[in-house]
Amino acid sequence: IVQSNFYGDHNSLNAGLYAQVQGEPTEKLKLVAGLRFEHNRLDGQADSITPIVPLMRAGLNYKLGKFTYLRASFGQGYRFPSIAEKYASTTLGSVKIFPNPFIQSEKGWNAELGIRQGITAGSYQGQADVAAFLTRNRNMVEFIFGIYPDPVTGVYGLGFRADNLEASRVSGLETDIVLANNQSRIKHLITLNYVLMNPQELNPETGEPTGLKLKYRRTHALKLGIDGTAGKWEGGLSIIARSKMLRVDDVFLQSLDGRYILPGFPEYWNENNKGYLVADVRIAYNLAEHLSLSAIVKNLTNGEYMGRPGDVQPPRWFSLRLSANF
Repeated sequence: IVQSNFYGDHNSLNAGLYAQVQGEPTEKLKLVAGLRFEHNRLDGQADSITPIVPLMRAGLNYKLGKFTYLRASFGQGYRFPSIAEKYASTTLGSVKIFPNPFIQSEKGWNAELGIRQGITAGSYQGQADVAAFLTRNRNMVEFIFGIYPDPVTGVYGLGFRADNLEASRVSGLETDIVLANNQSRIKHLITLNYVLMNPQELNPETGEPTGLKLKYRRTHALKLGIDGTAGKWEGGLSIIARSKMLRVDDVFLQSLDGRYILPGFPEYWNENNKGYLVADVRIAYNLAEHLSLSAIVKNLTNGEYMGRPGDVQPPRWFSLRLSANF
């Protein structure tokens, strides 16, 4: 039951029935398969073309060697529009948000093939994991800038509205490496994650690539973490590196009657839409069993970067913290 000045008042029901089977036909092979039936009803109306939506998933894991495992999986996805996407009606600064009660559900599927290898090298133990993935979606929901009618007055105005605009194909590769050393004087853990992604927009009618990339995505993303302890001392280093953002909404870069949604953003985008690297460092000392003192530096290099248009992230900052656990 929803009572809101932002969405309006609504009643909704979401119900699902799920069954899964799993087994081990051989000592090295594990199989799993599941089926889900889902129903969503909003204000007495079924929120899909078919009242009951079937979804399936399946996967396998095969032991290739003593510390080597091969896996594969496939799963379908279905997302009913949120009440906000259907009925949100408000003004954010100079931008108006329009409702769209006729928006449809997102559909898609995901497949993955991966291999995991256990690692023992000297005093290090850990694992390396590499996986290739492919995701397909249609009826993807995006807030699109345009001219829409006000639901109360019927007067047309400029603003954003959620619409089923895109179909997409996202393919890529993900690598995870974890190494631990608990035998040296300084015990430490090293983690590395890297993602290579190709987020393509597809023509909803033909299913062929349009030549455009999905908005707000990046091709490369890397994260490195090093954490260690020695006696009463603890420390850590975190590094995040990402390539430039491939695309944003055209409305942020084009003027309307000589005015911009975010004044100054087109110039900033052209100069600063580059890859970035952010490093965070921390060091802590345990003064007593339940008392510790820590110093943290975030954005060590004082890099300037943004998460989305108009969202420039904080510069370098320092903190000193005394913590007590009771």
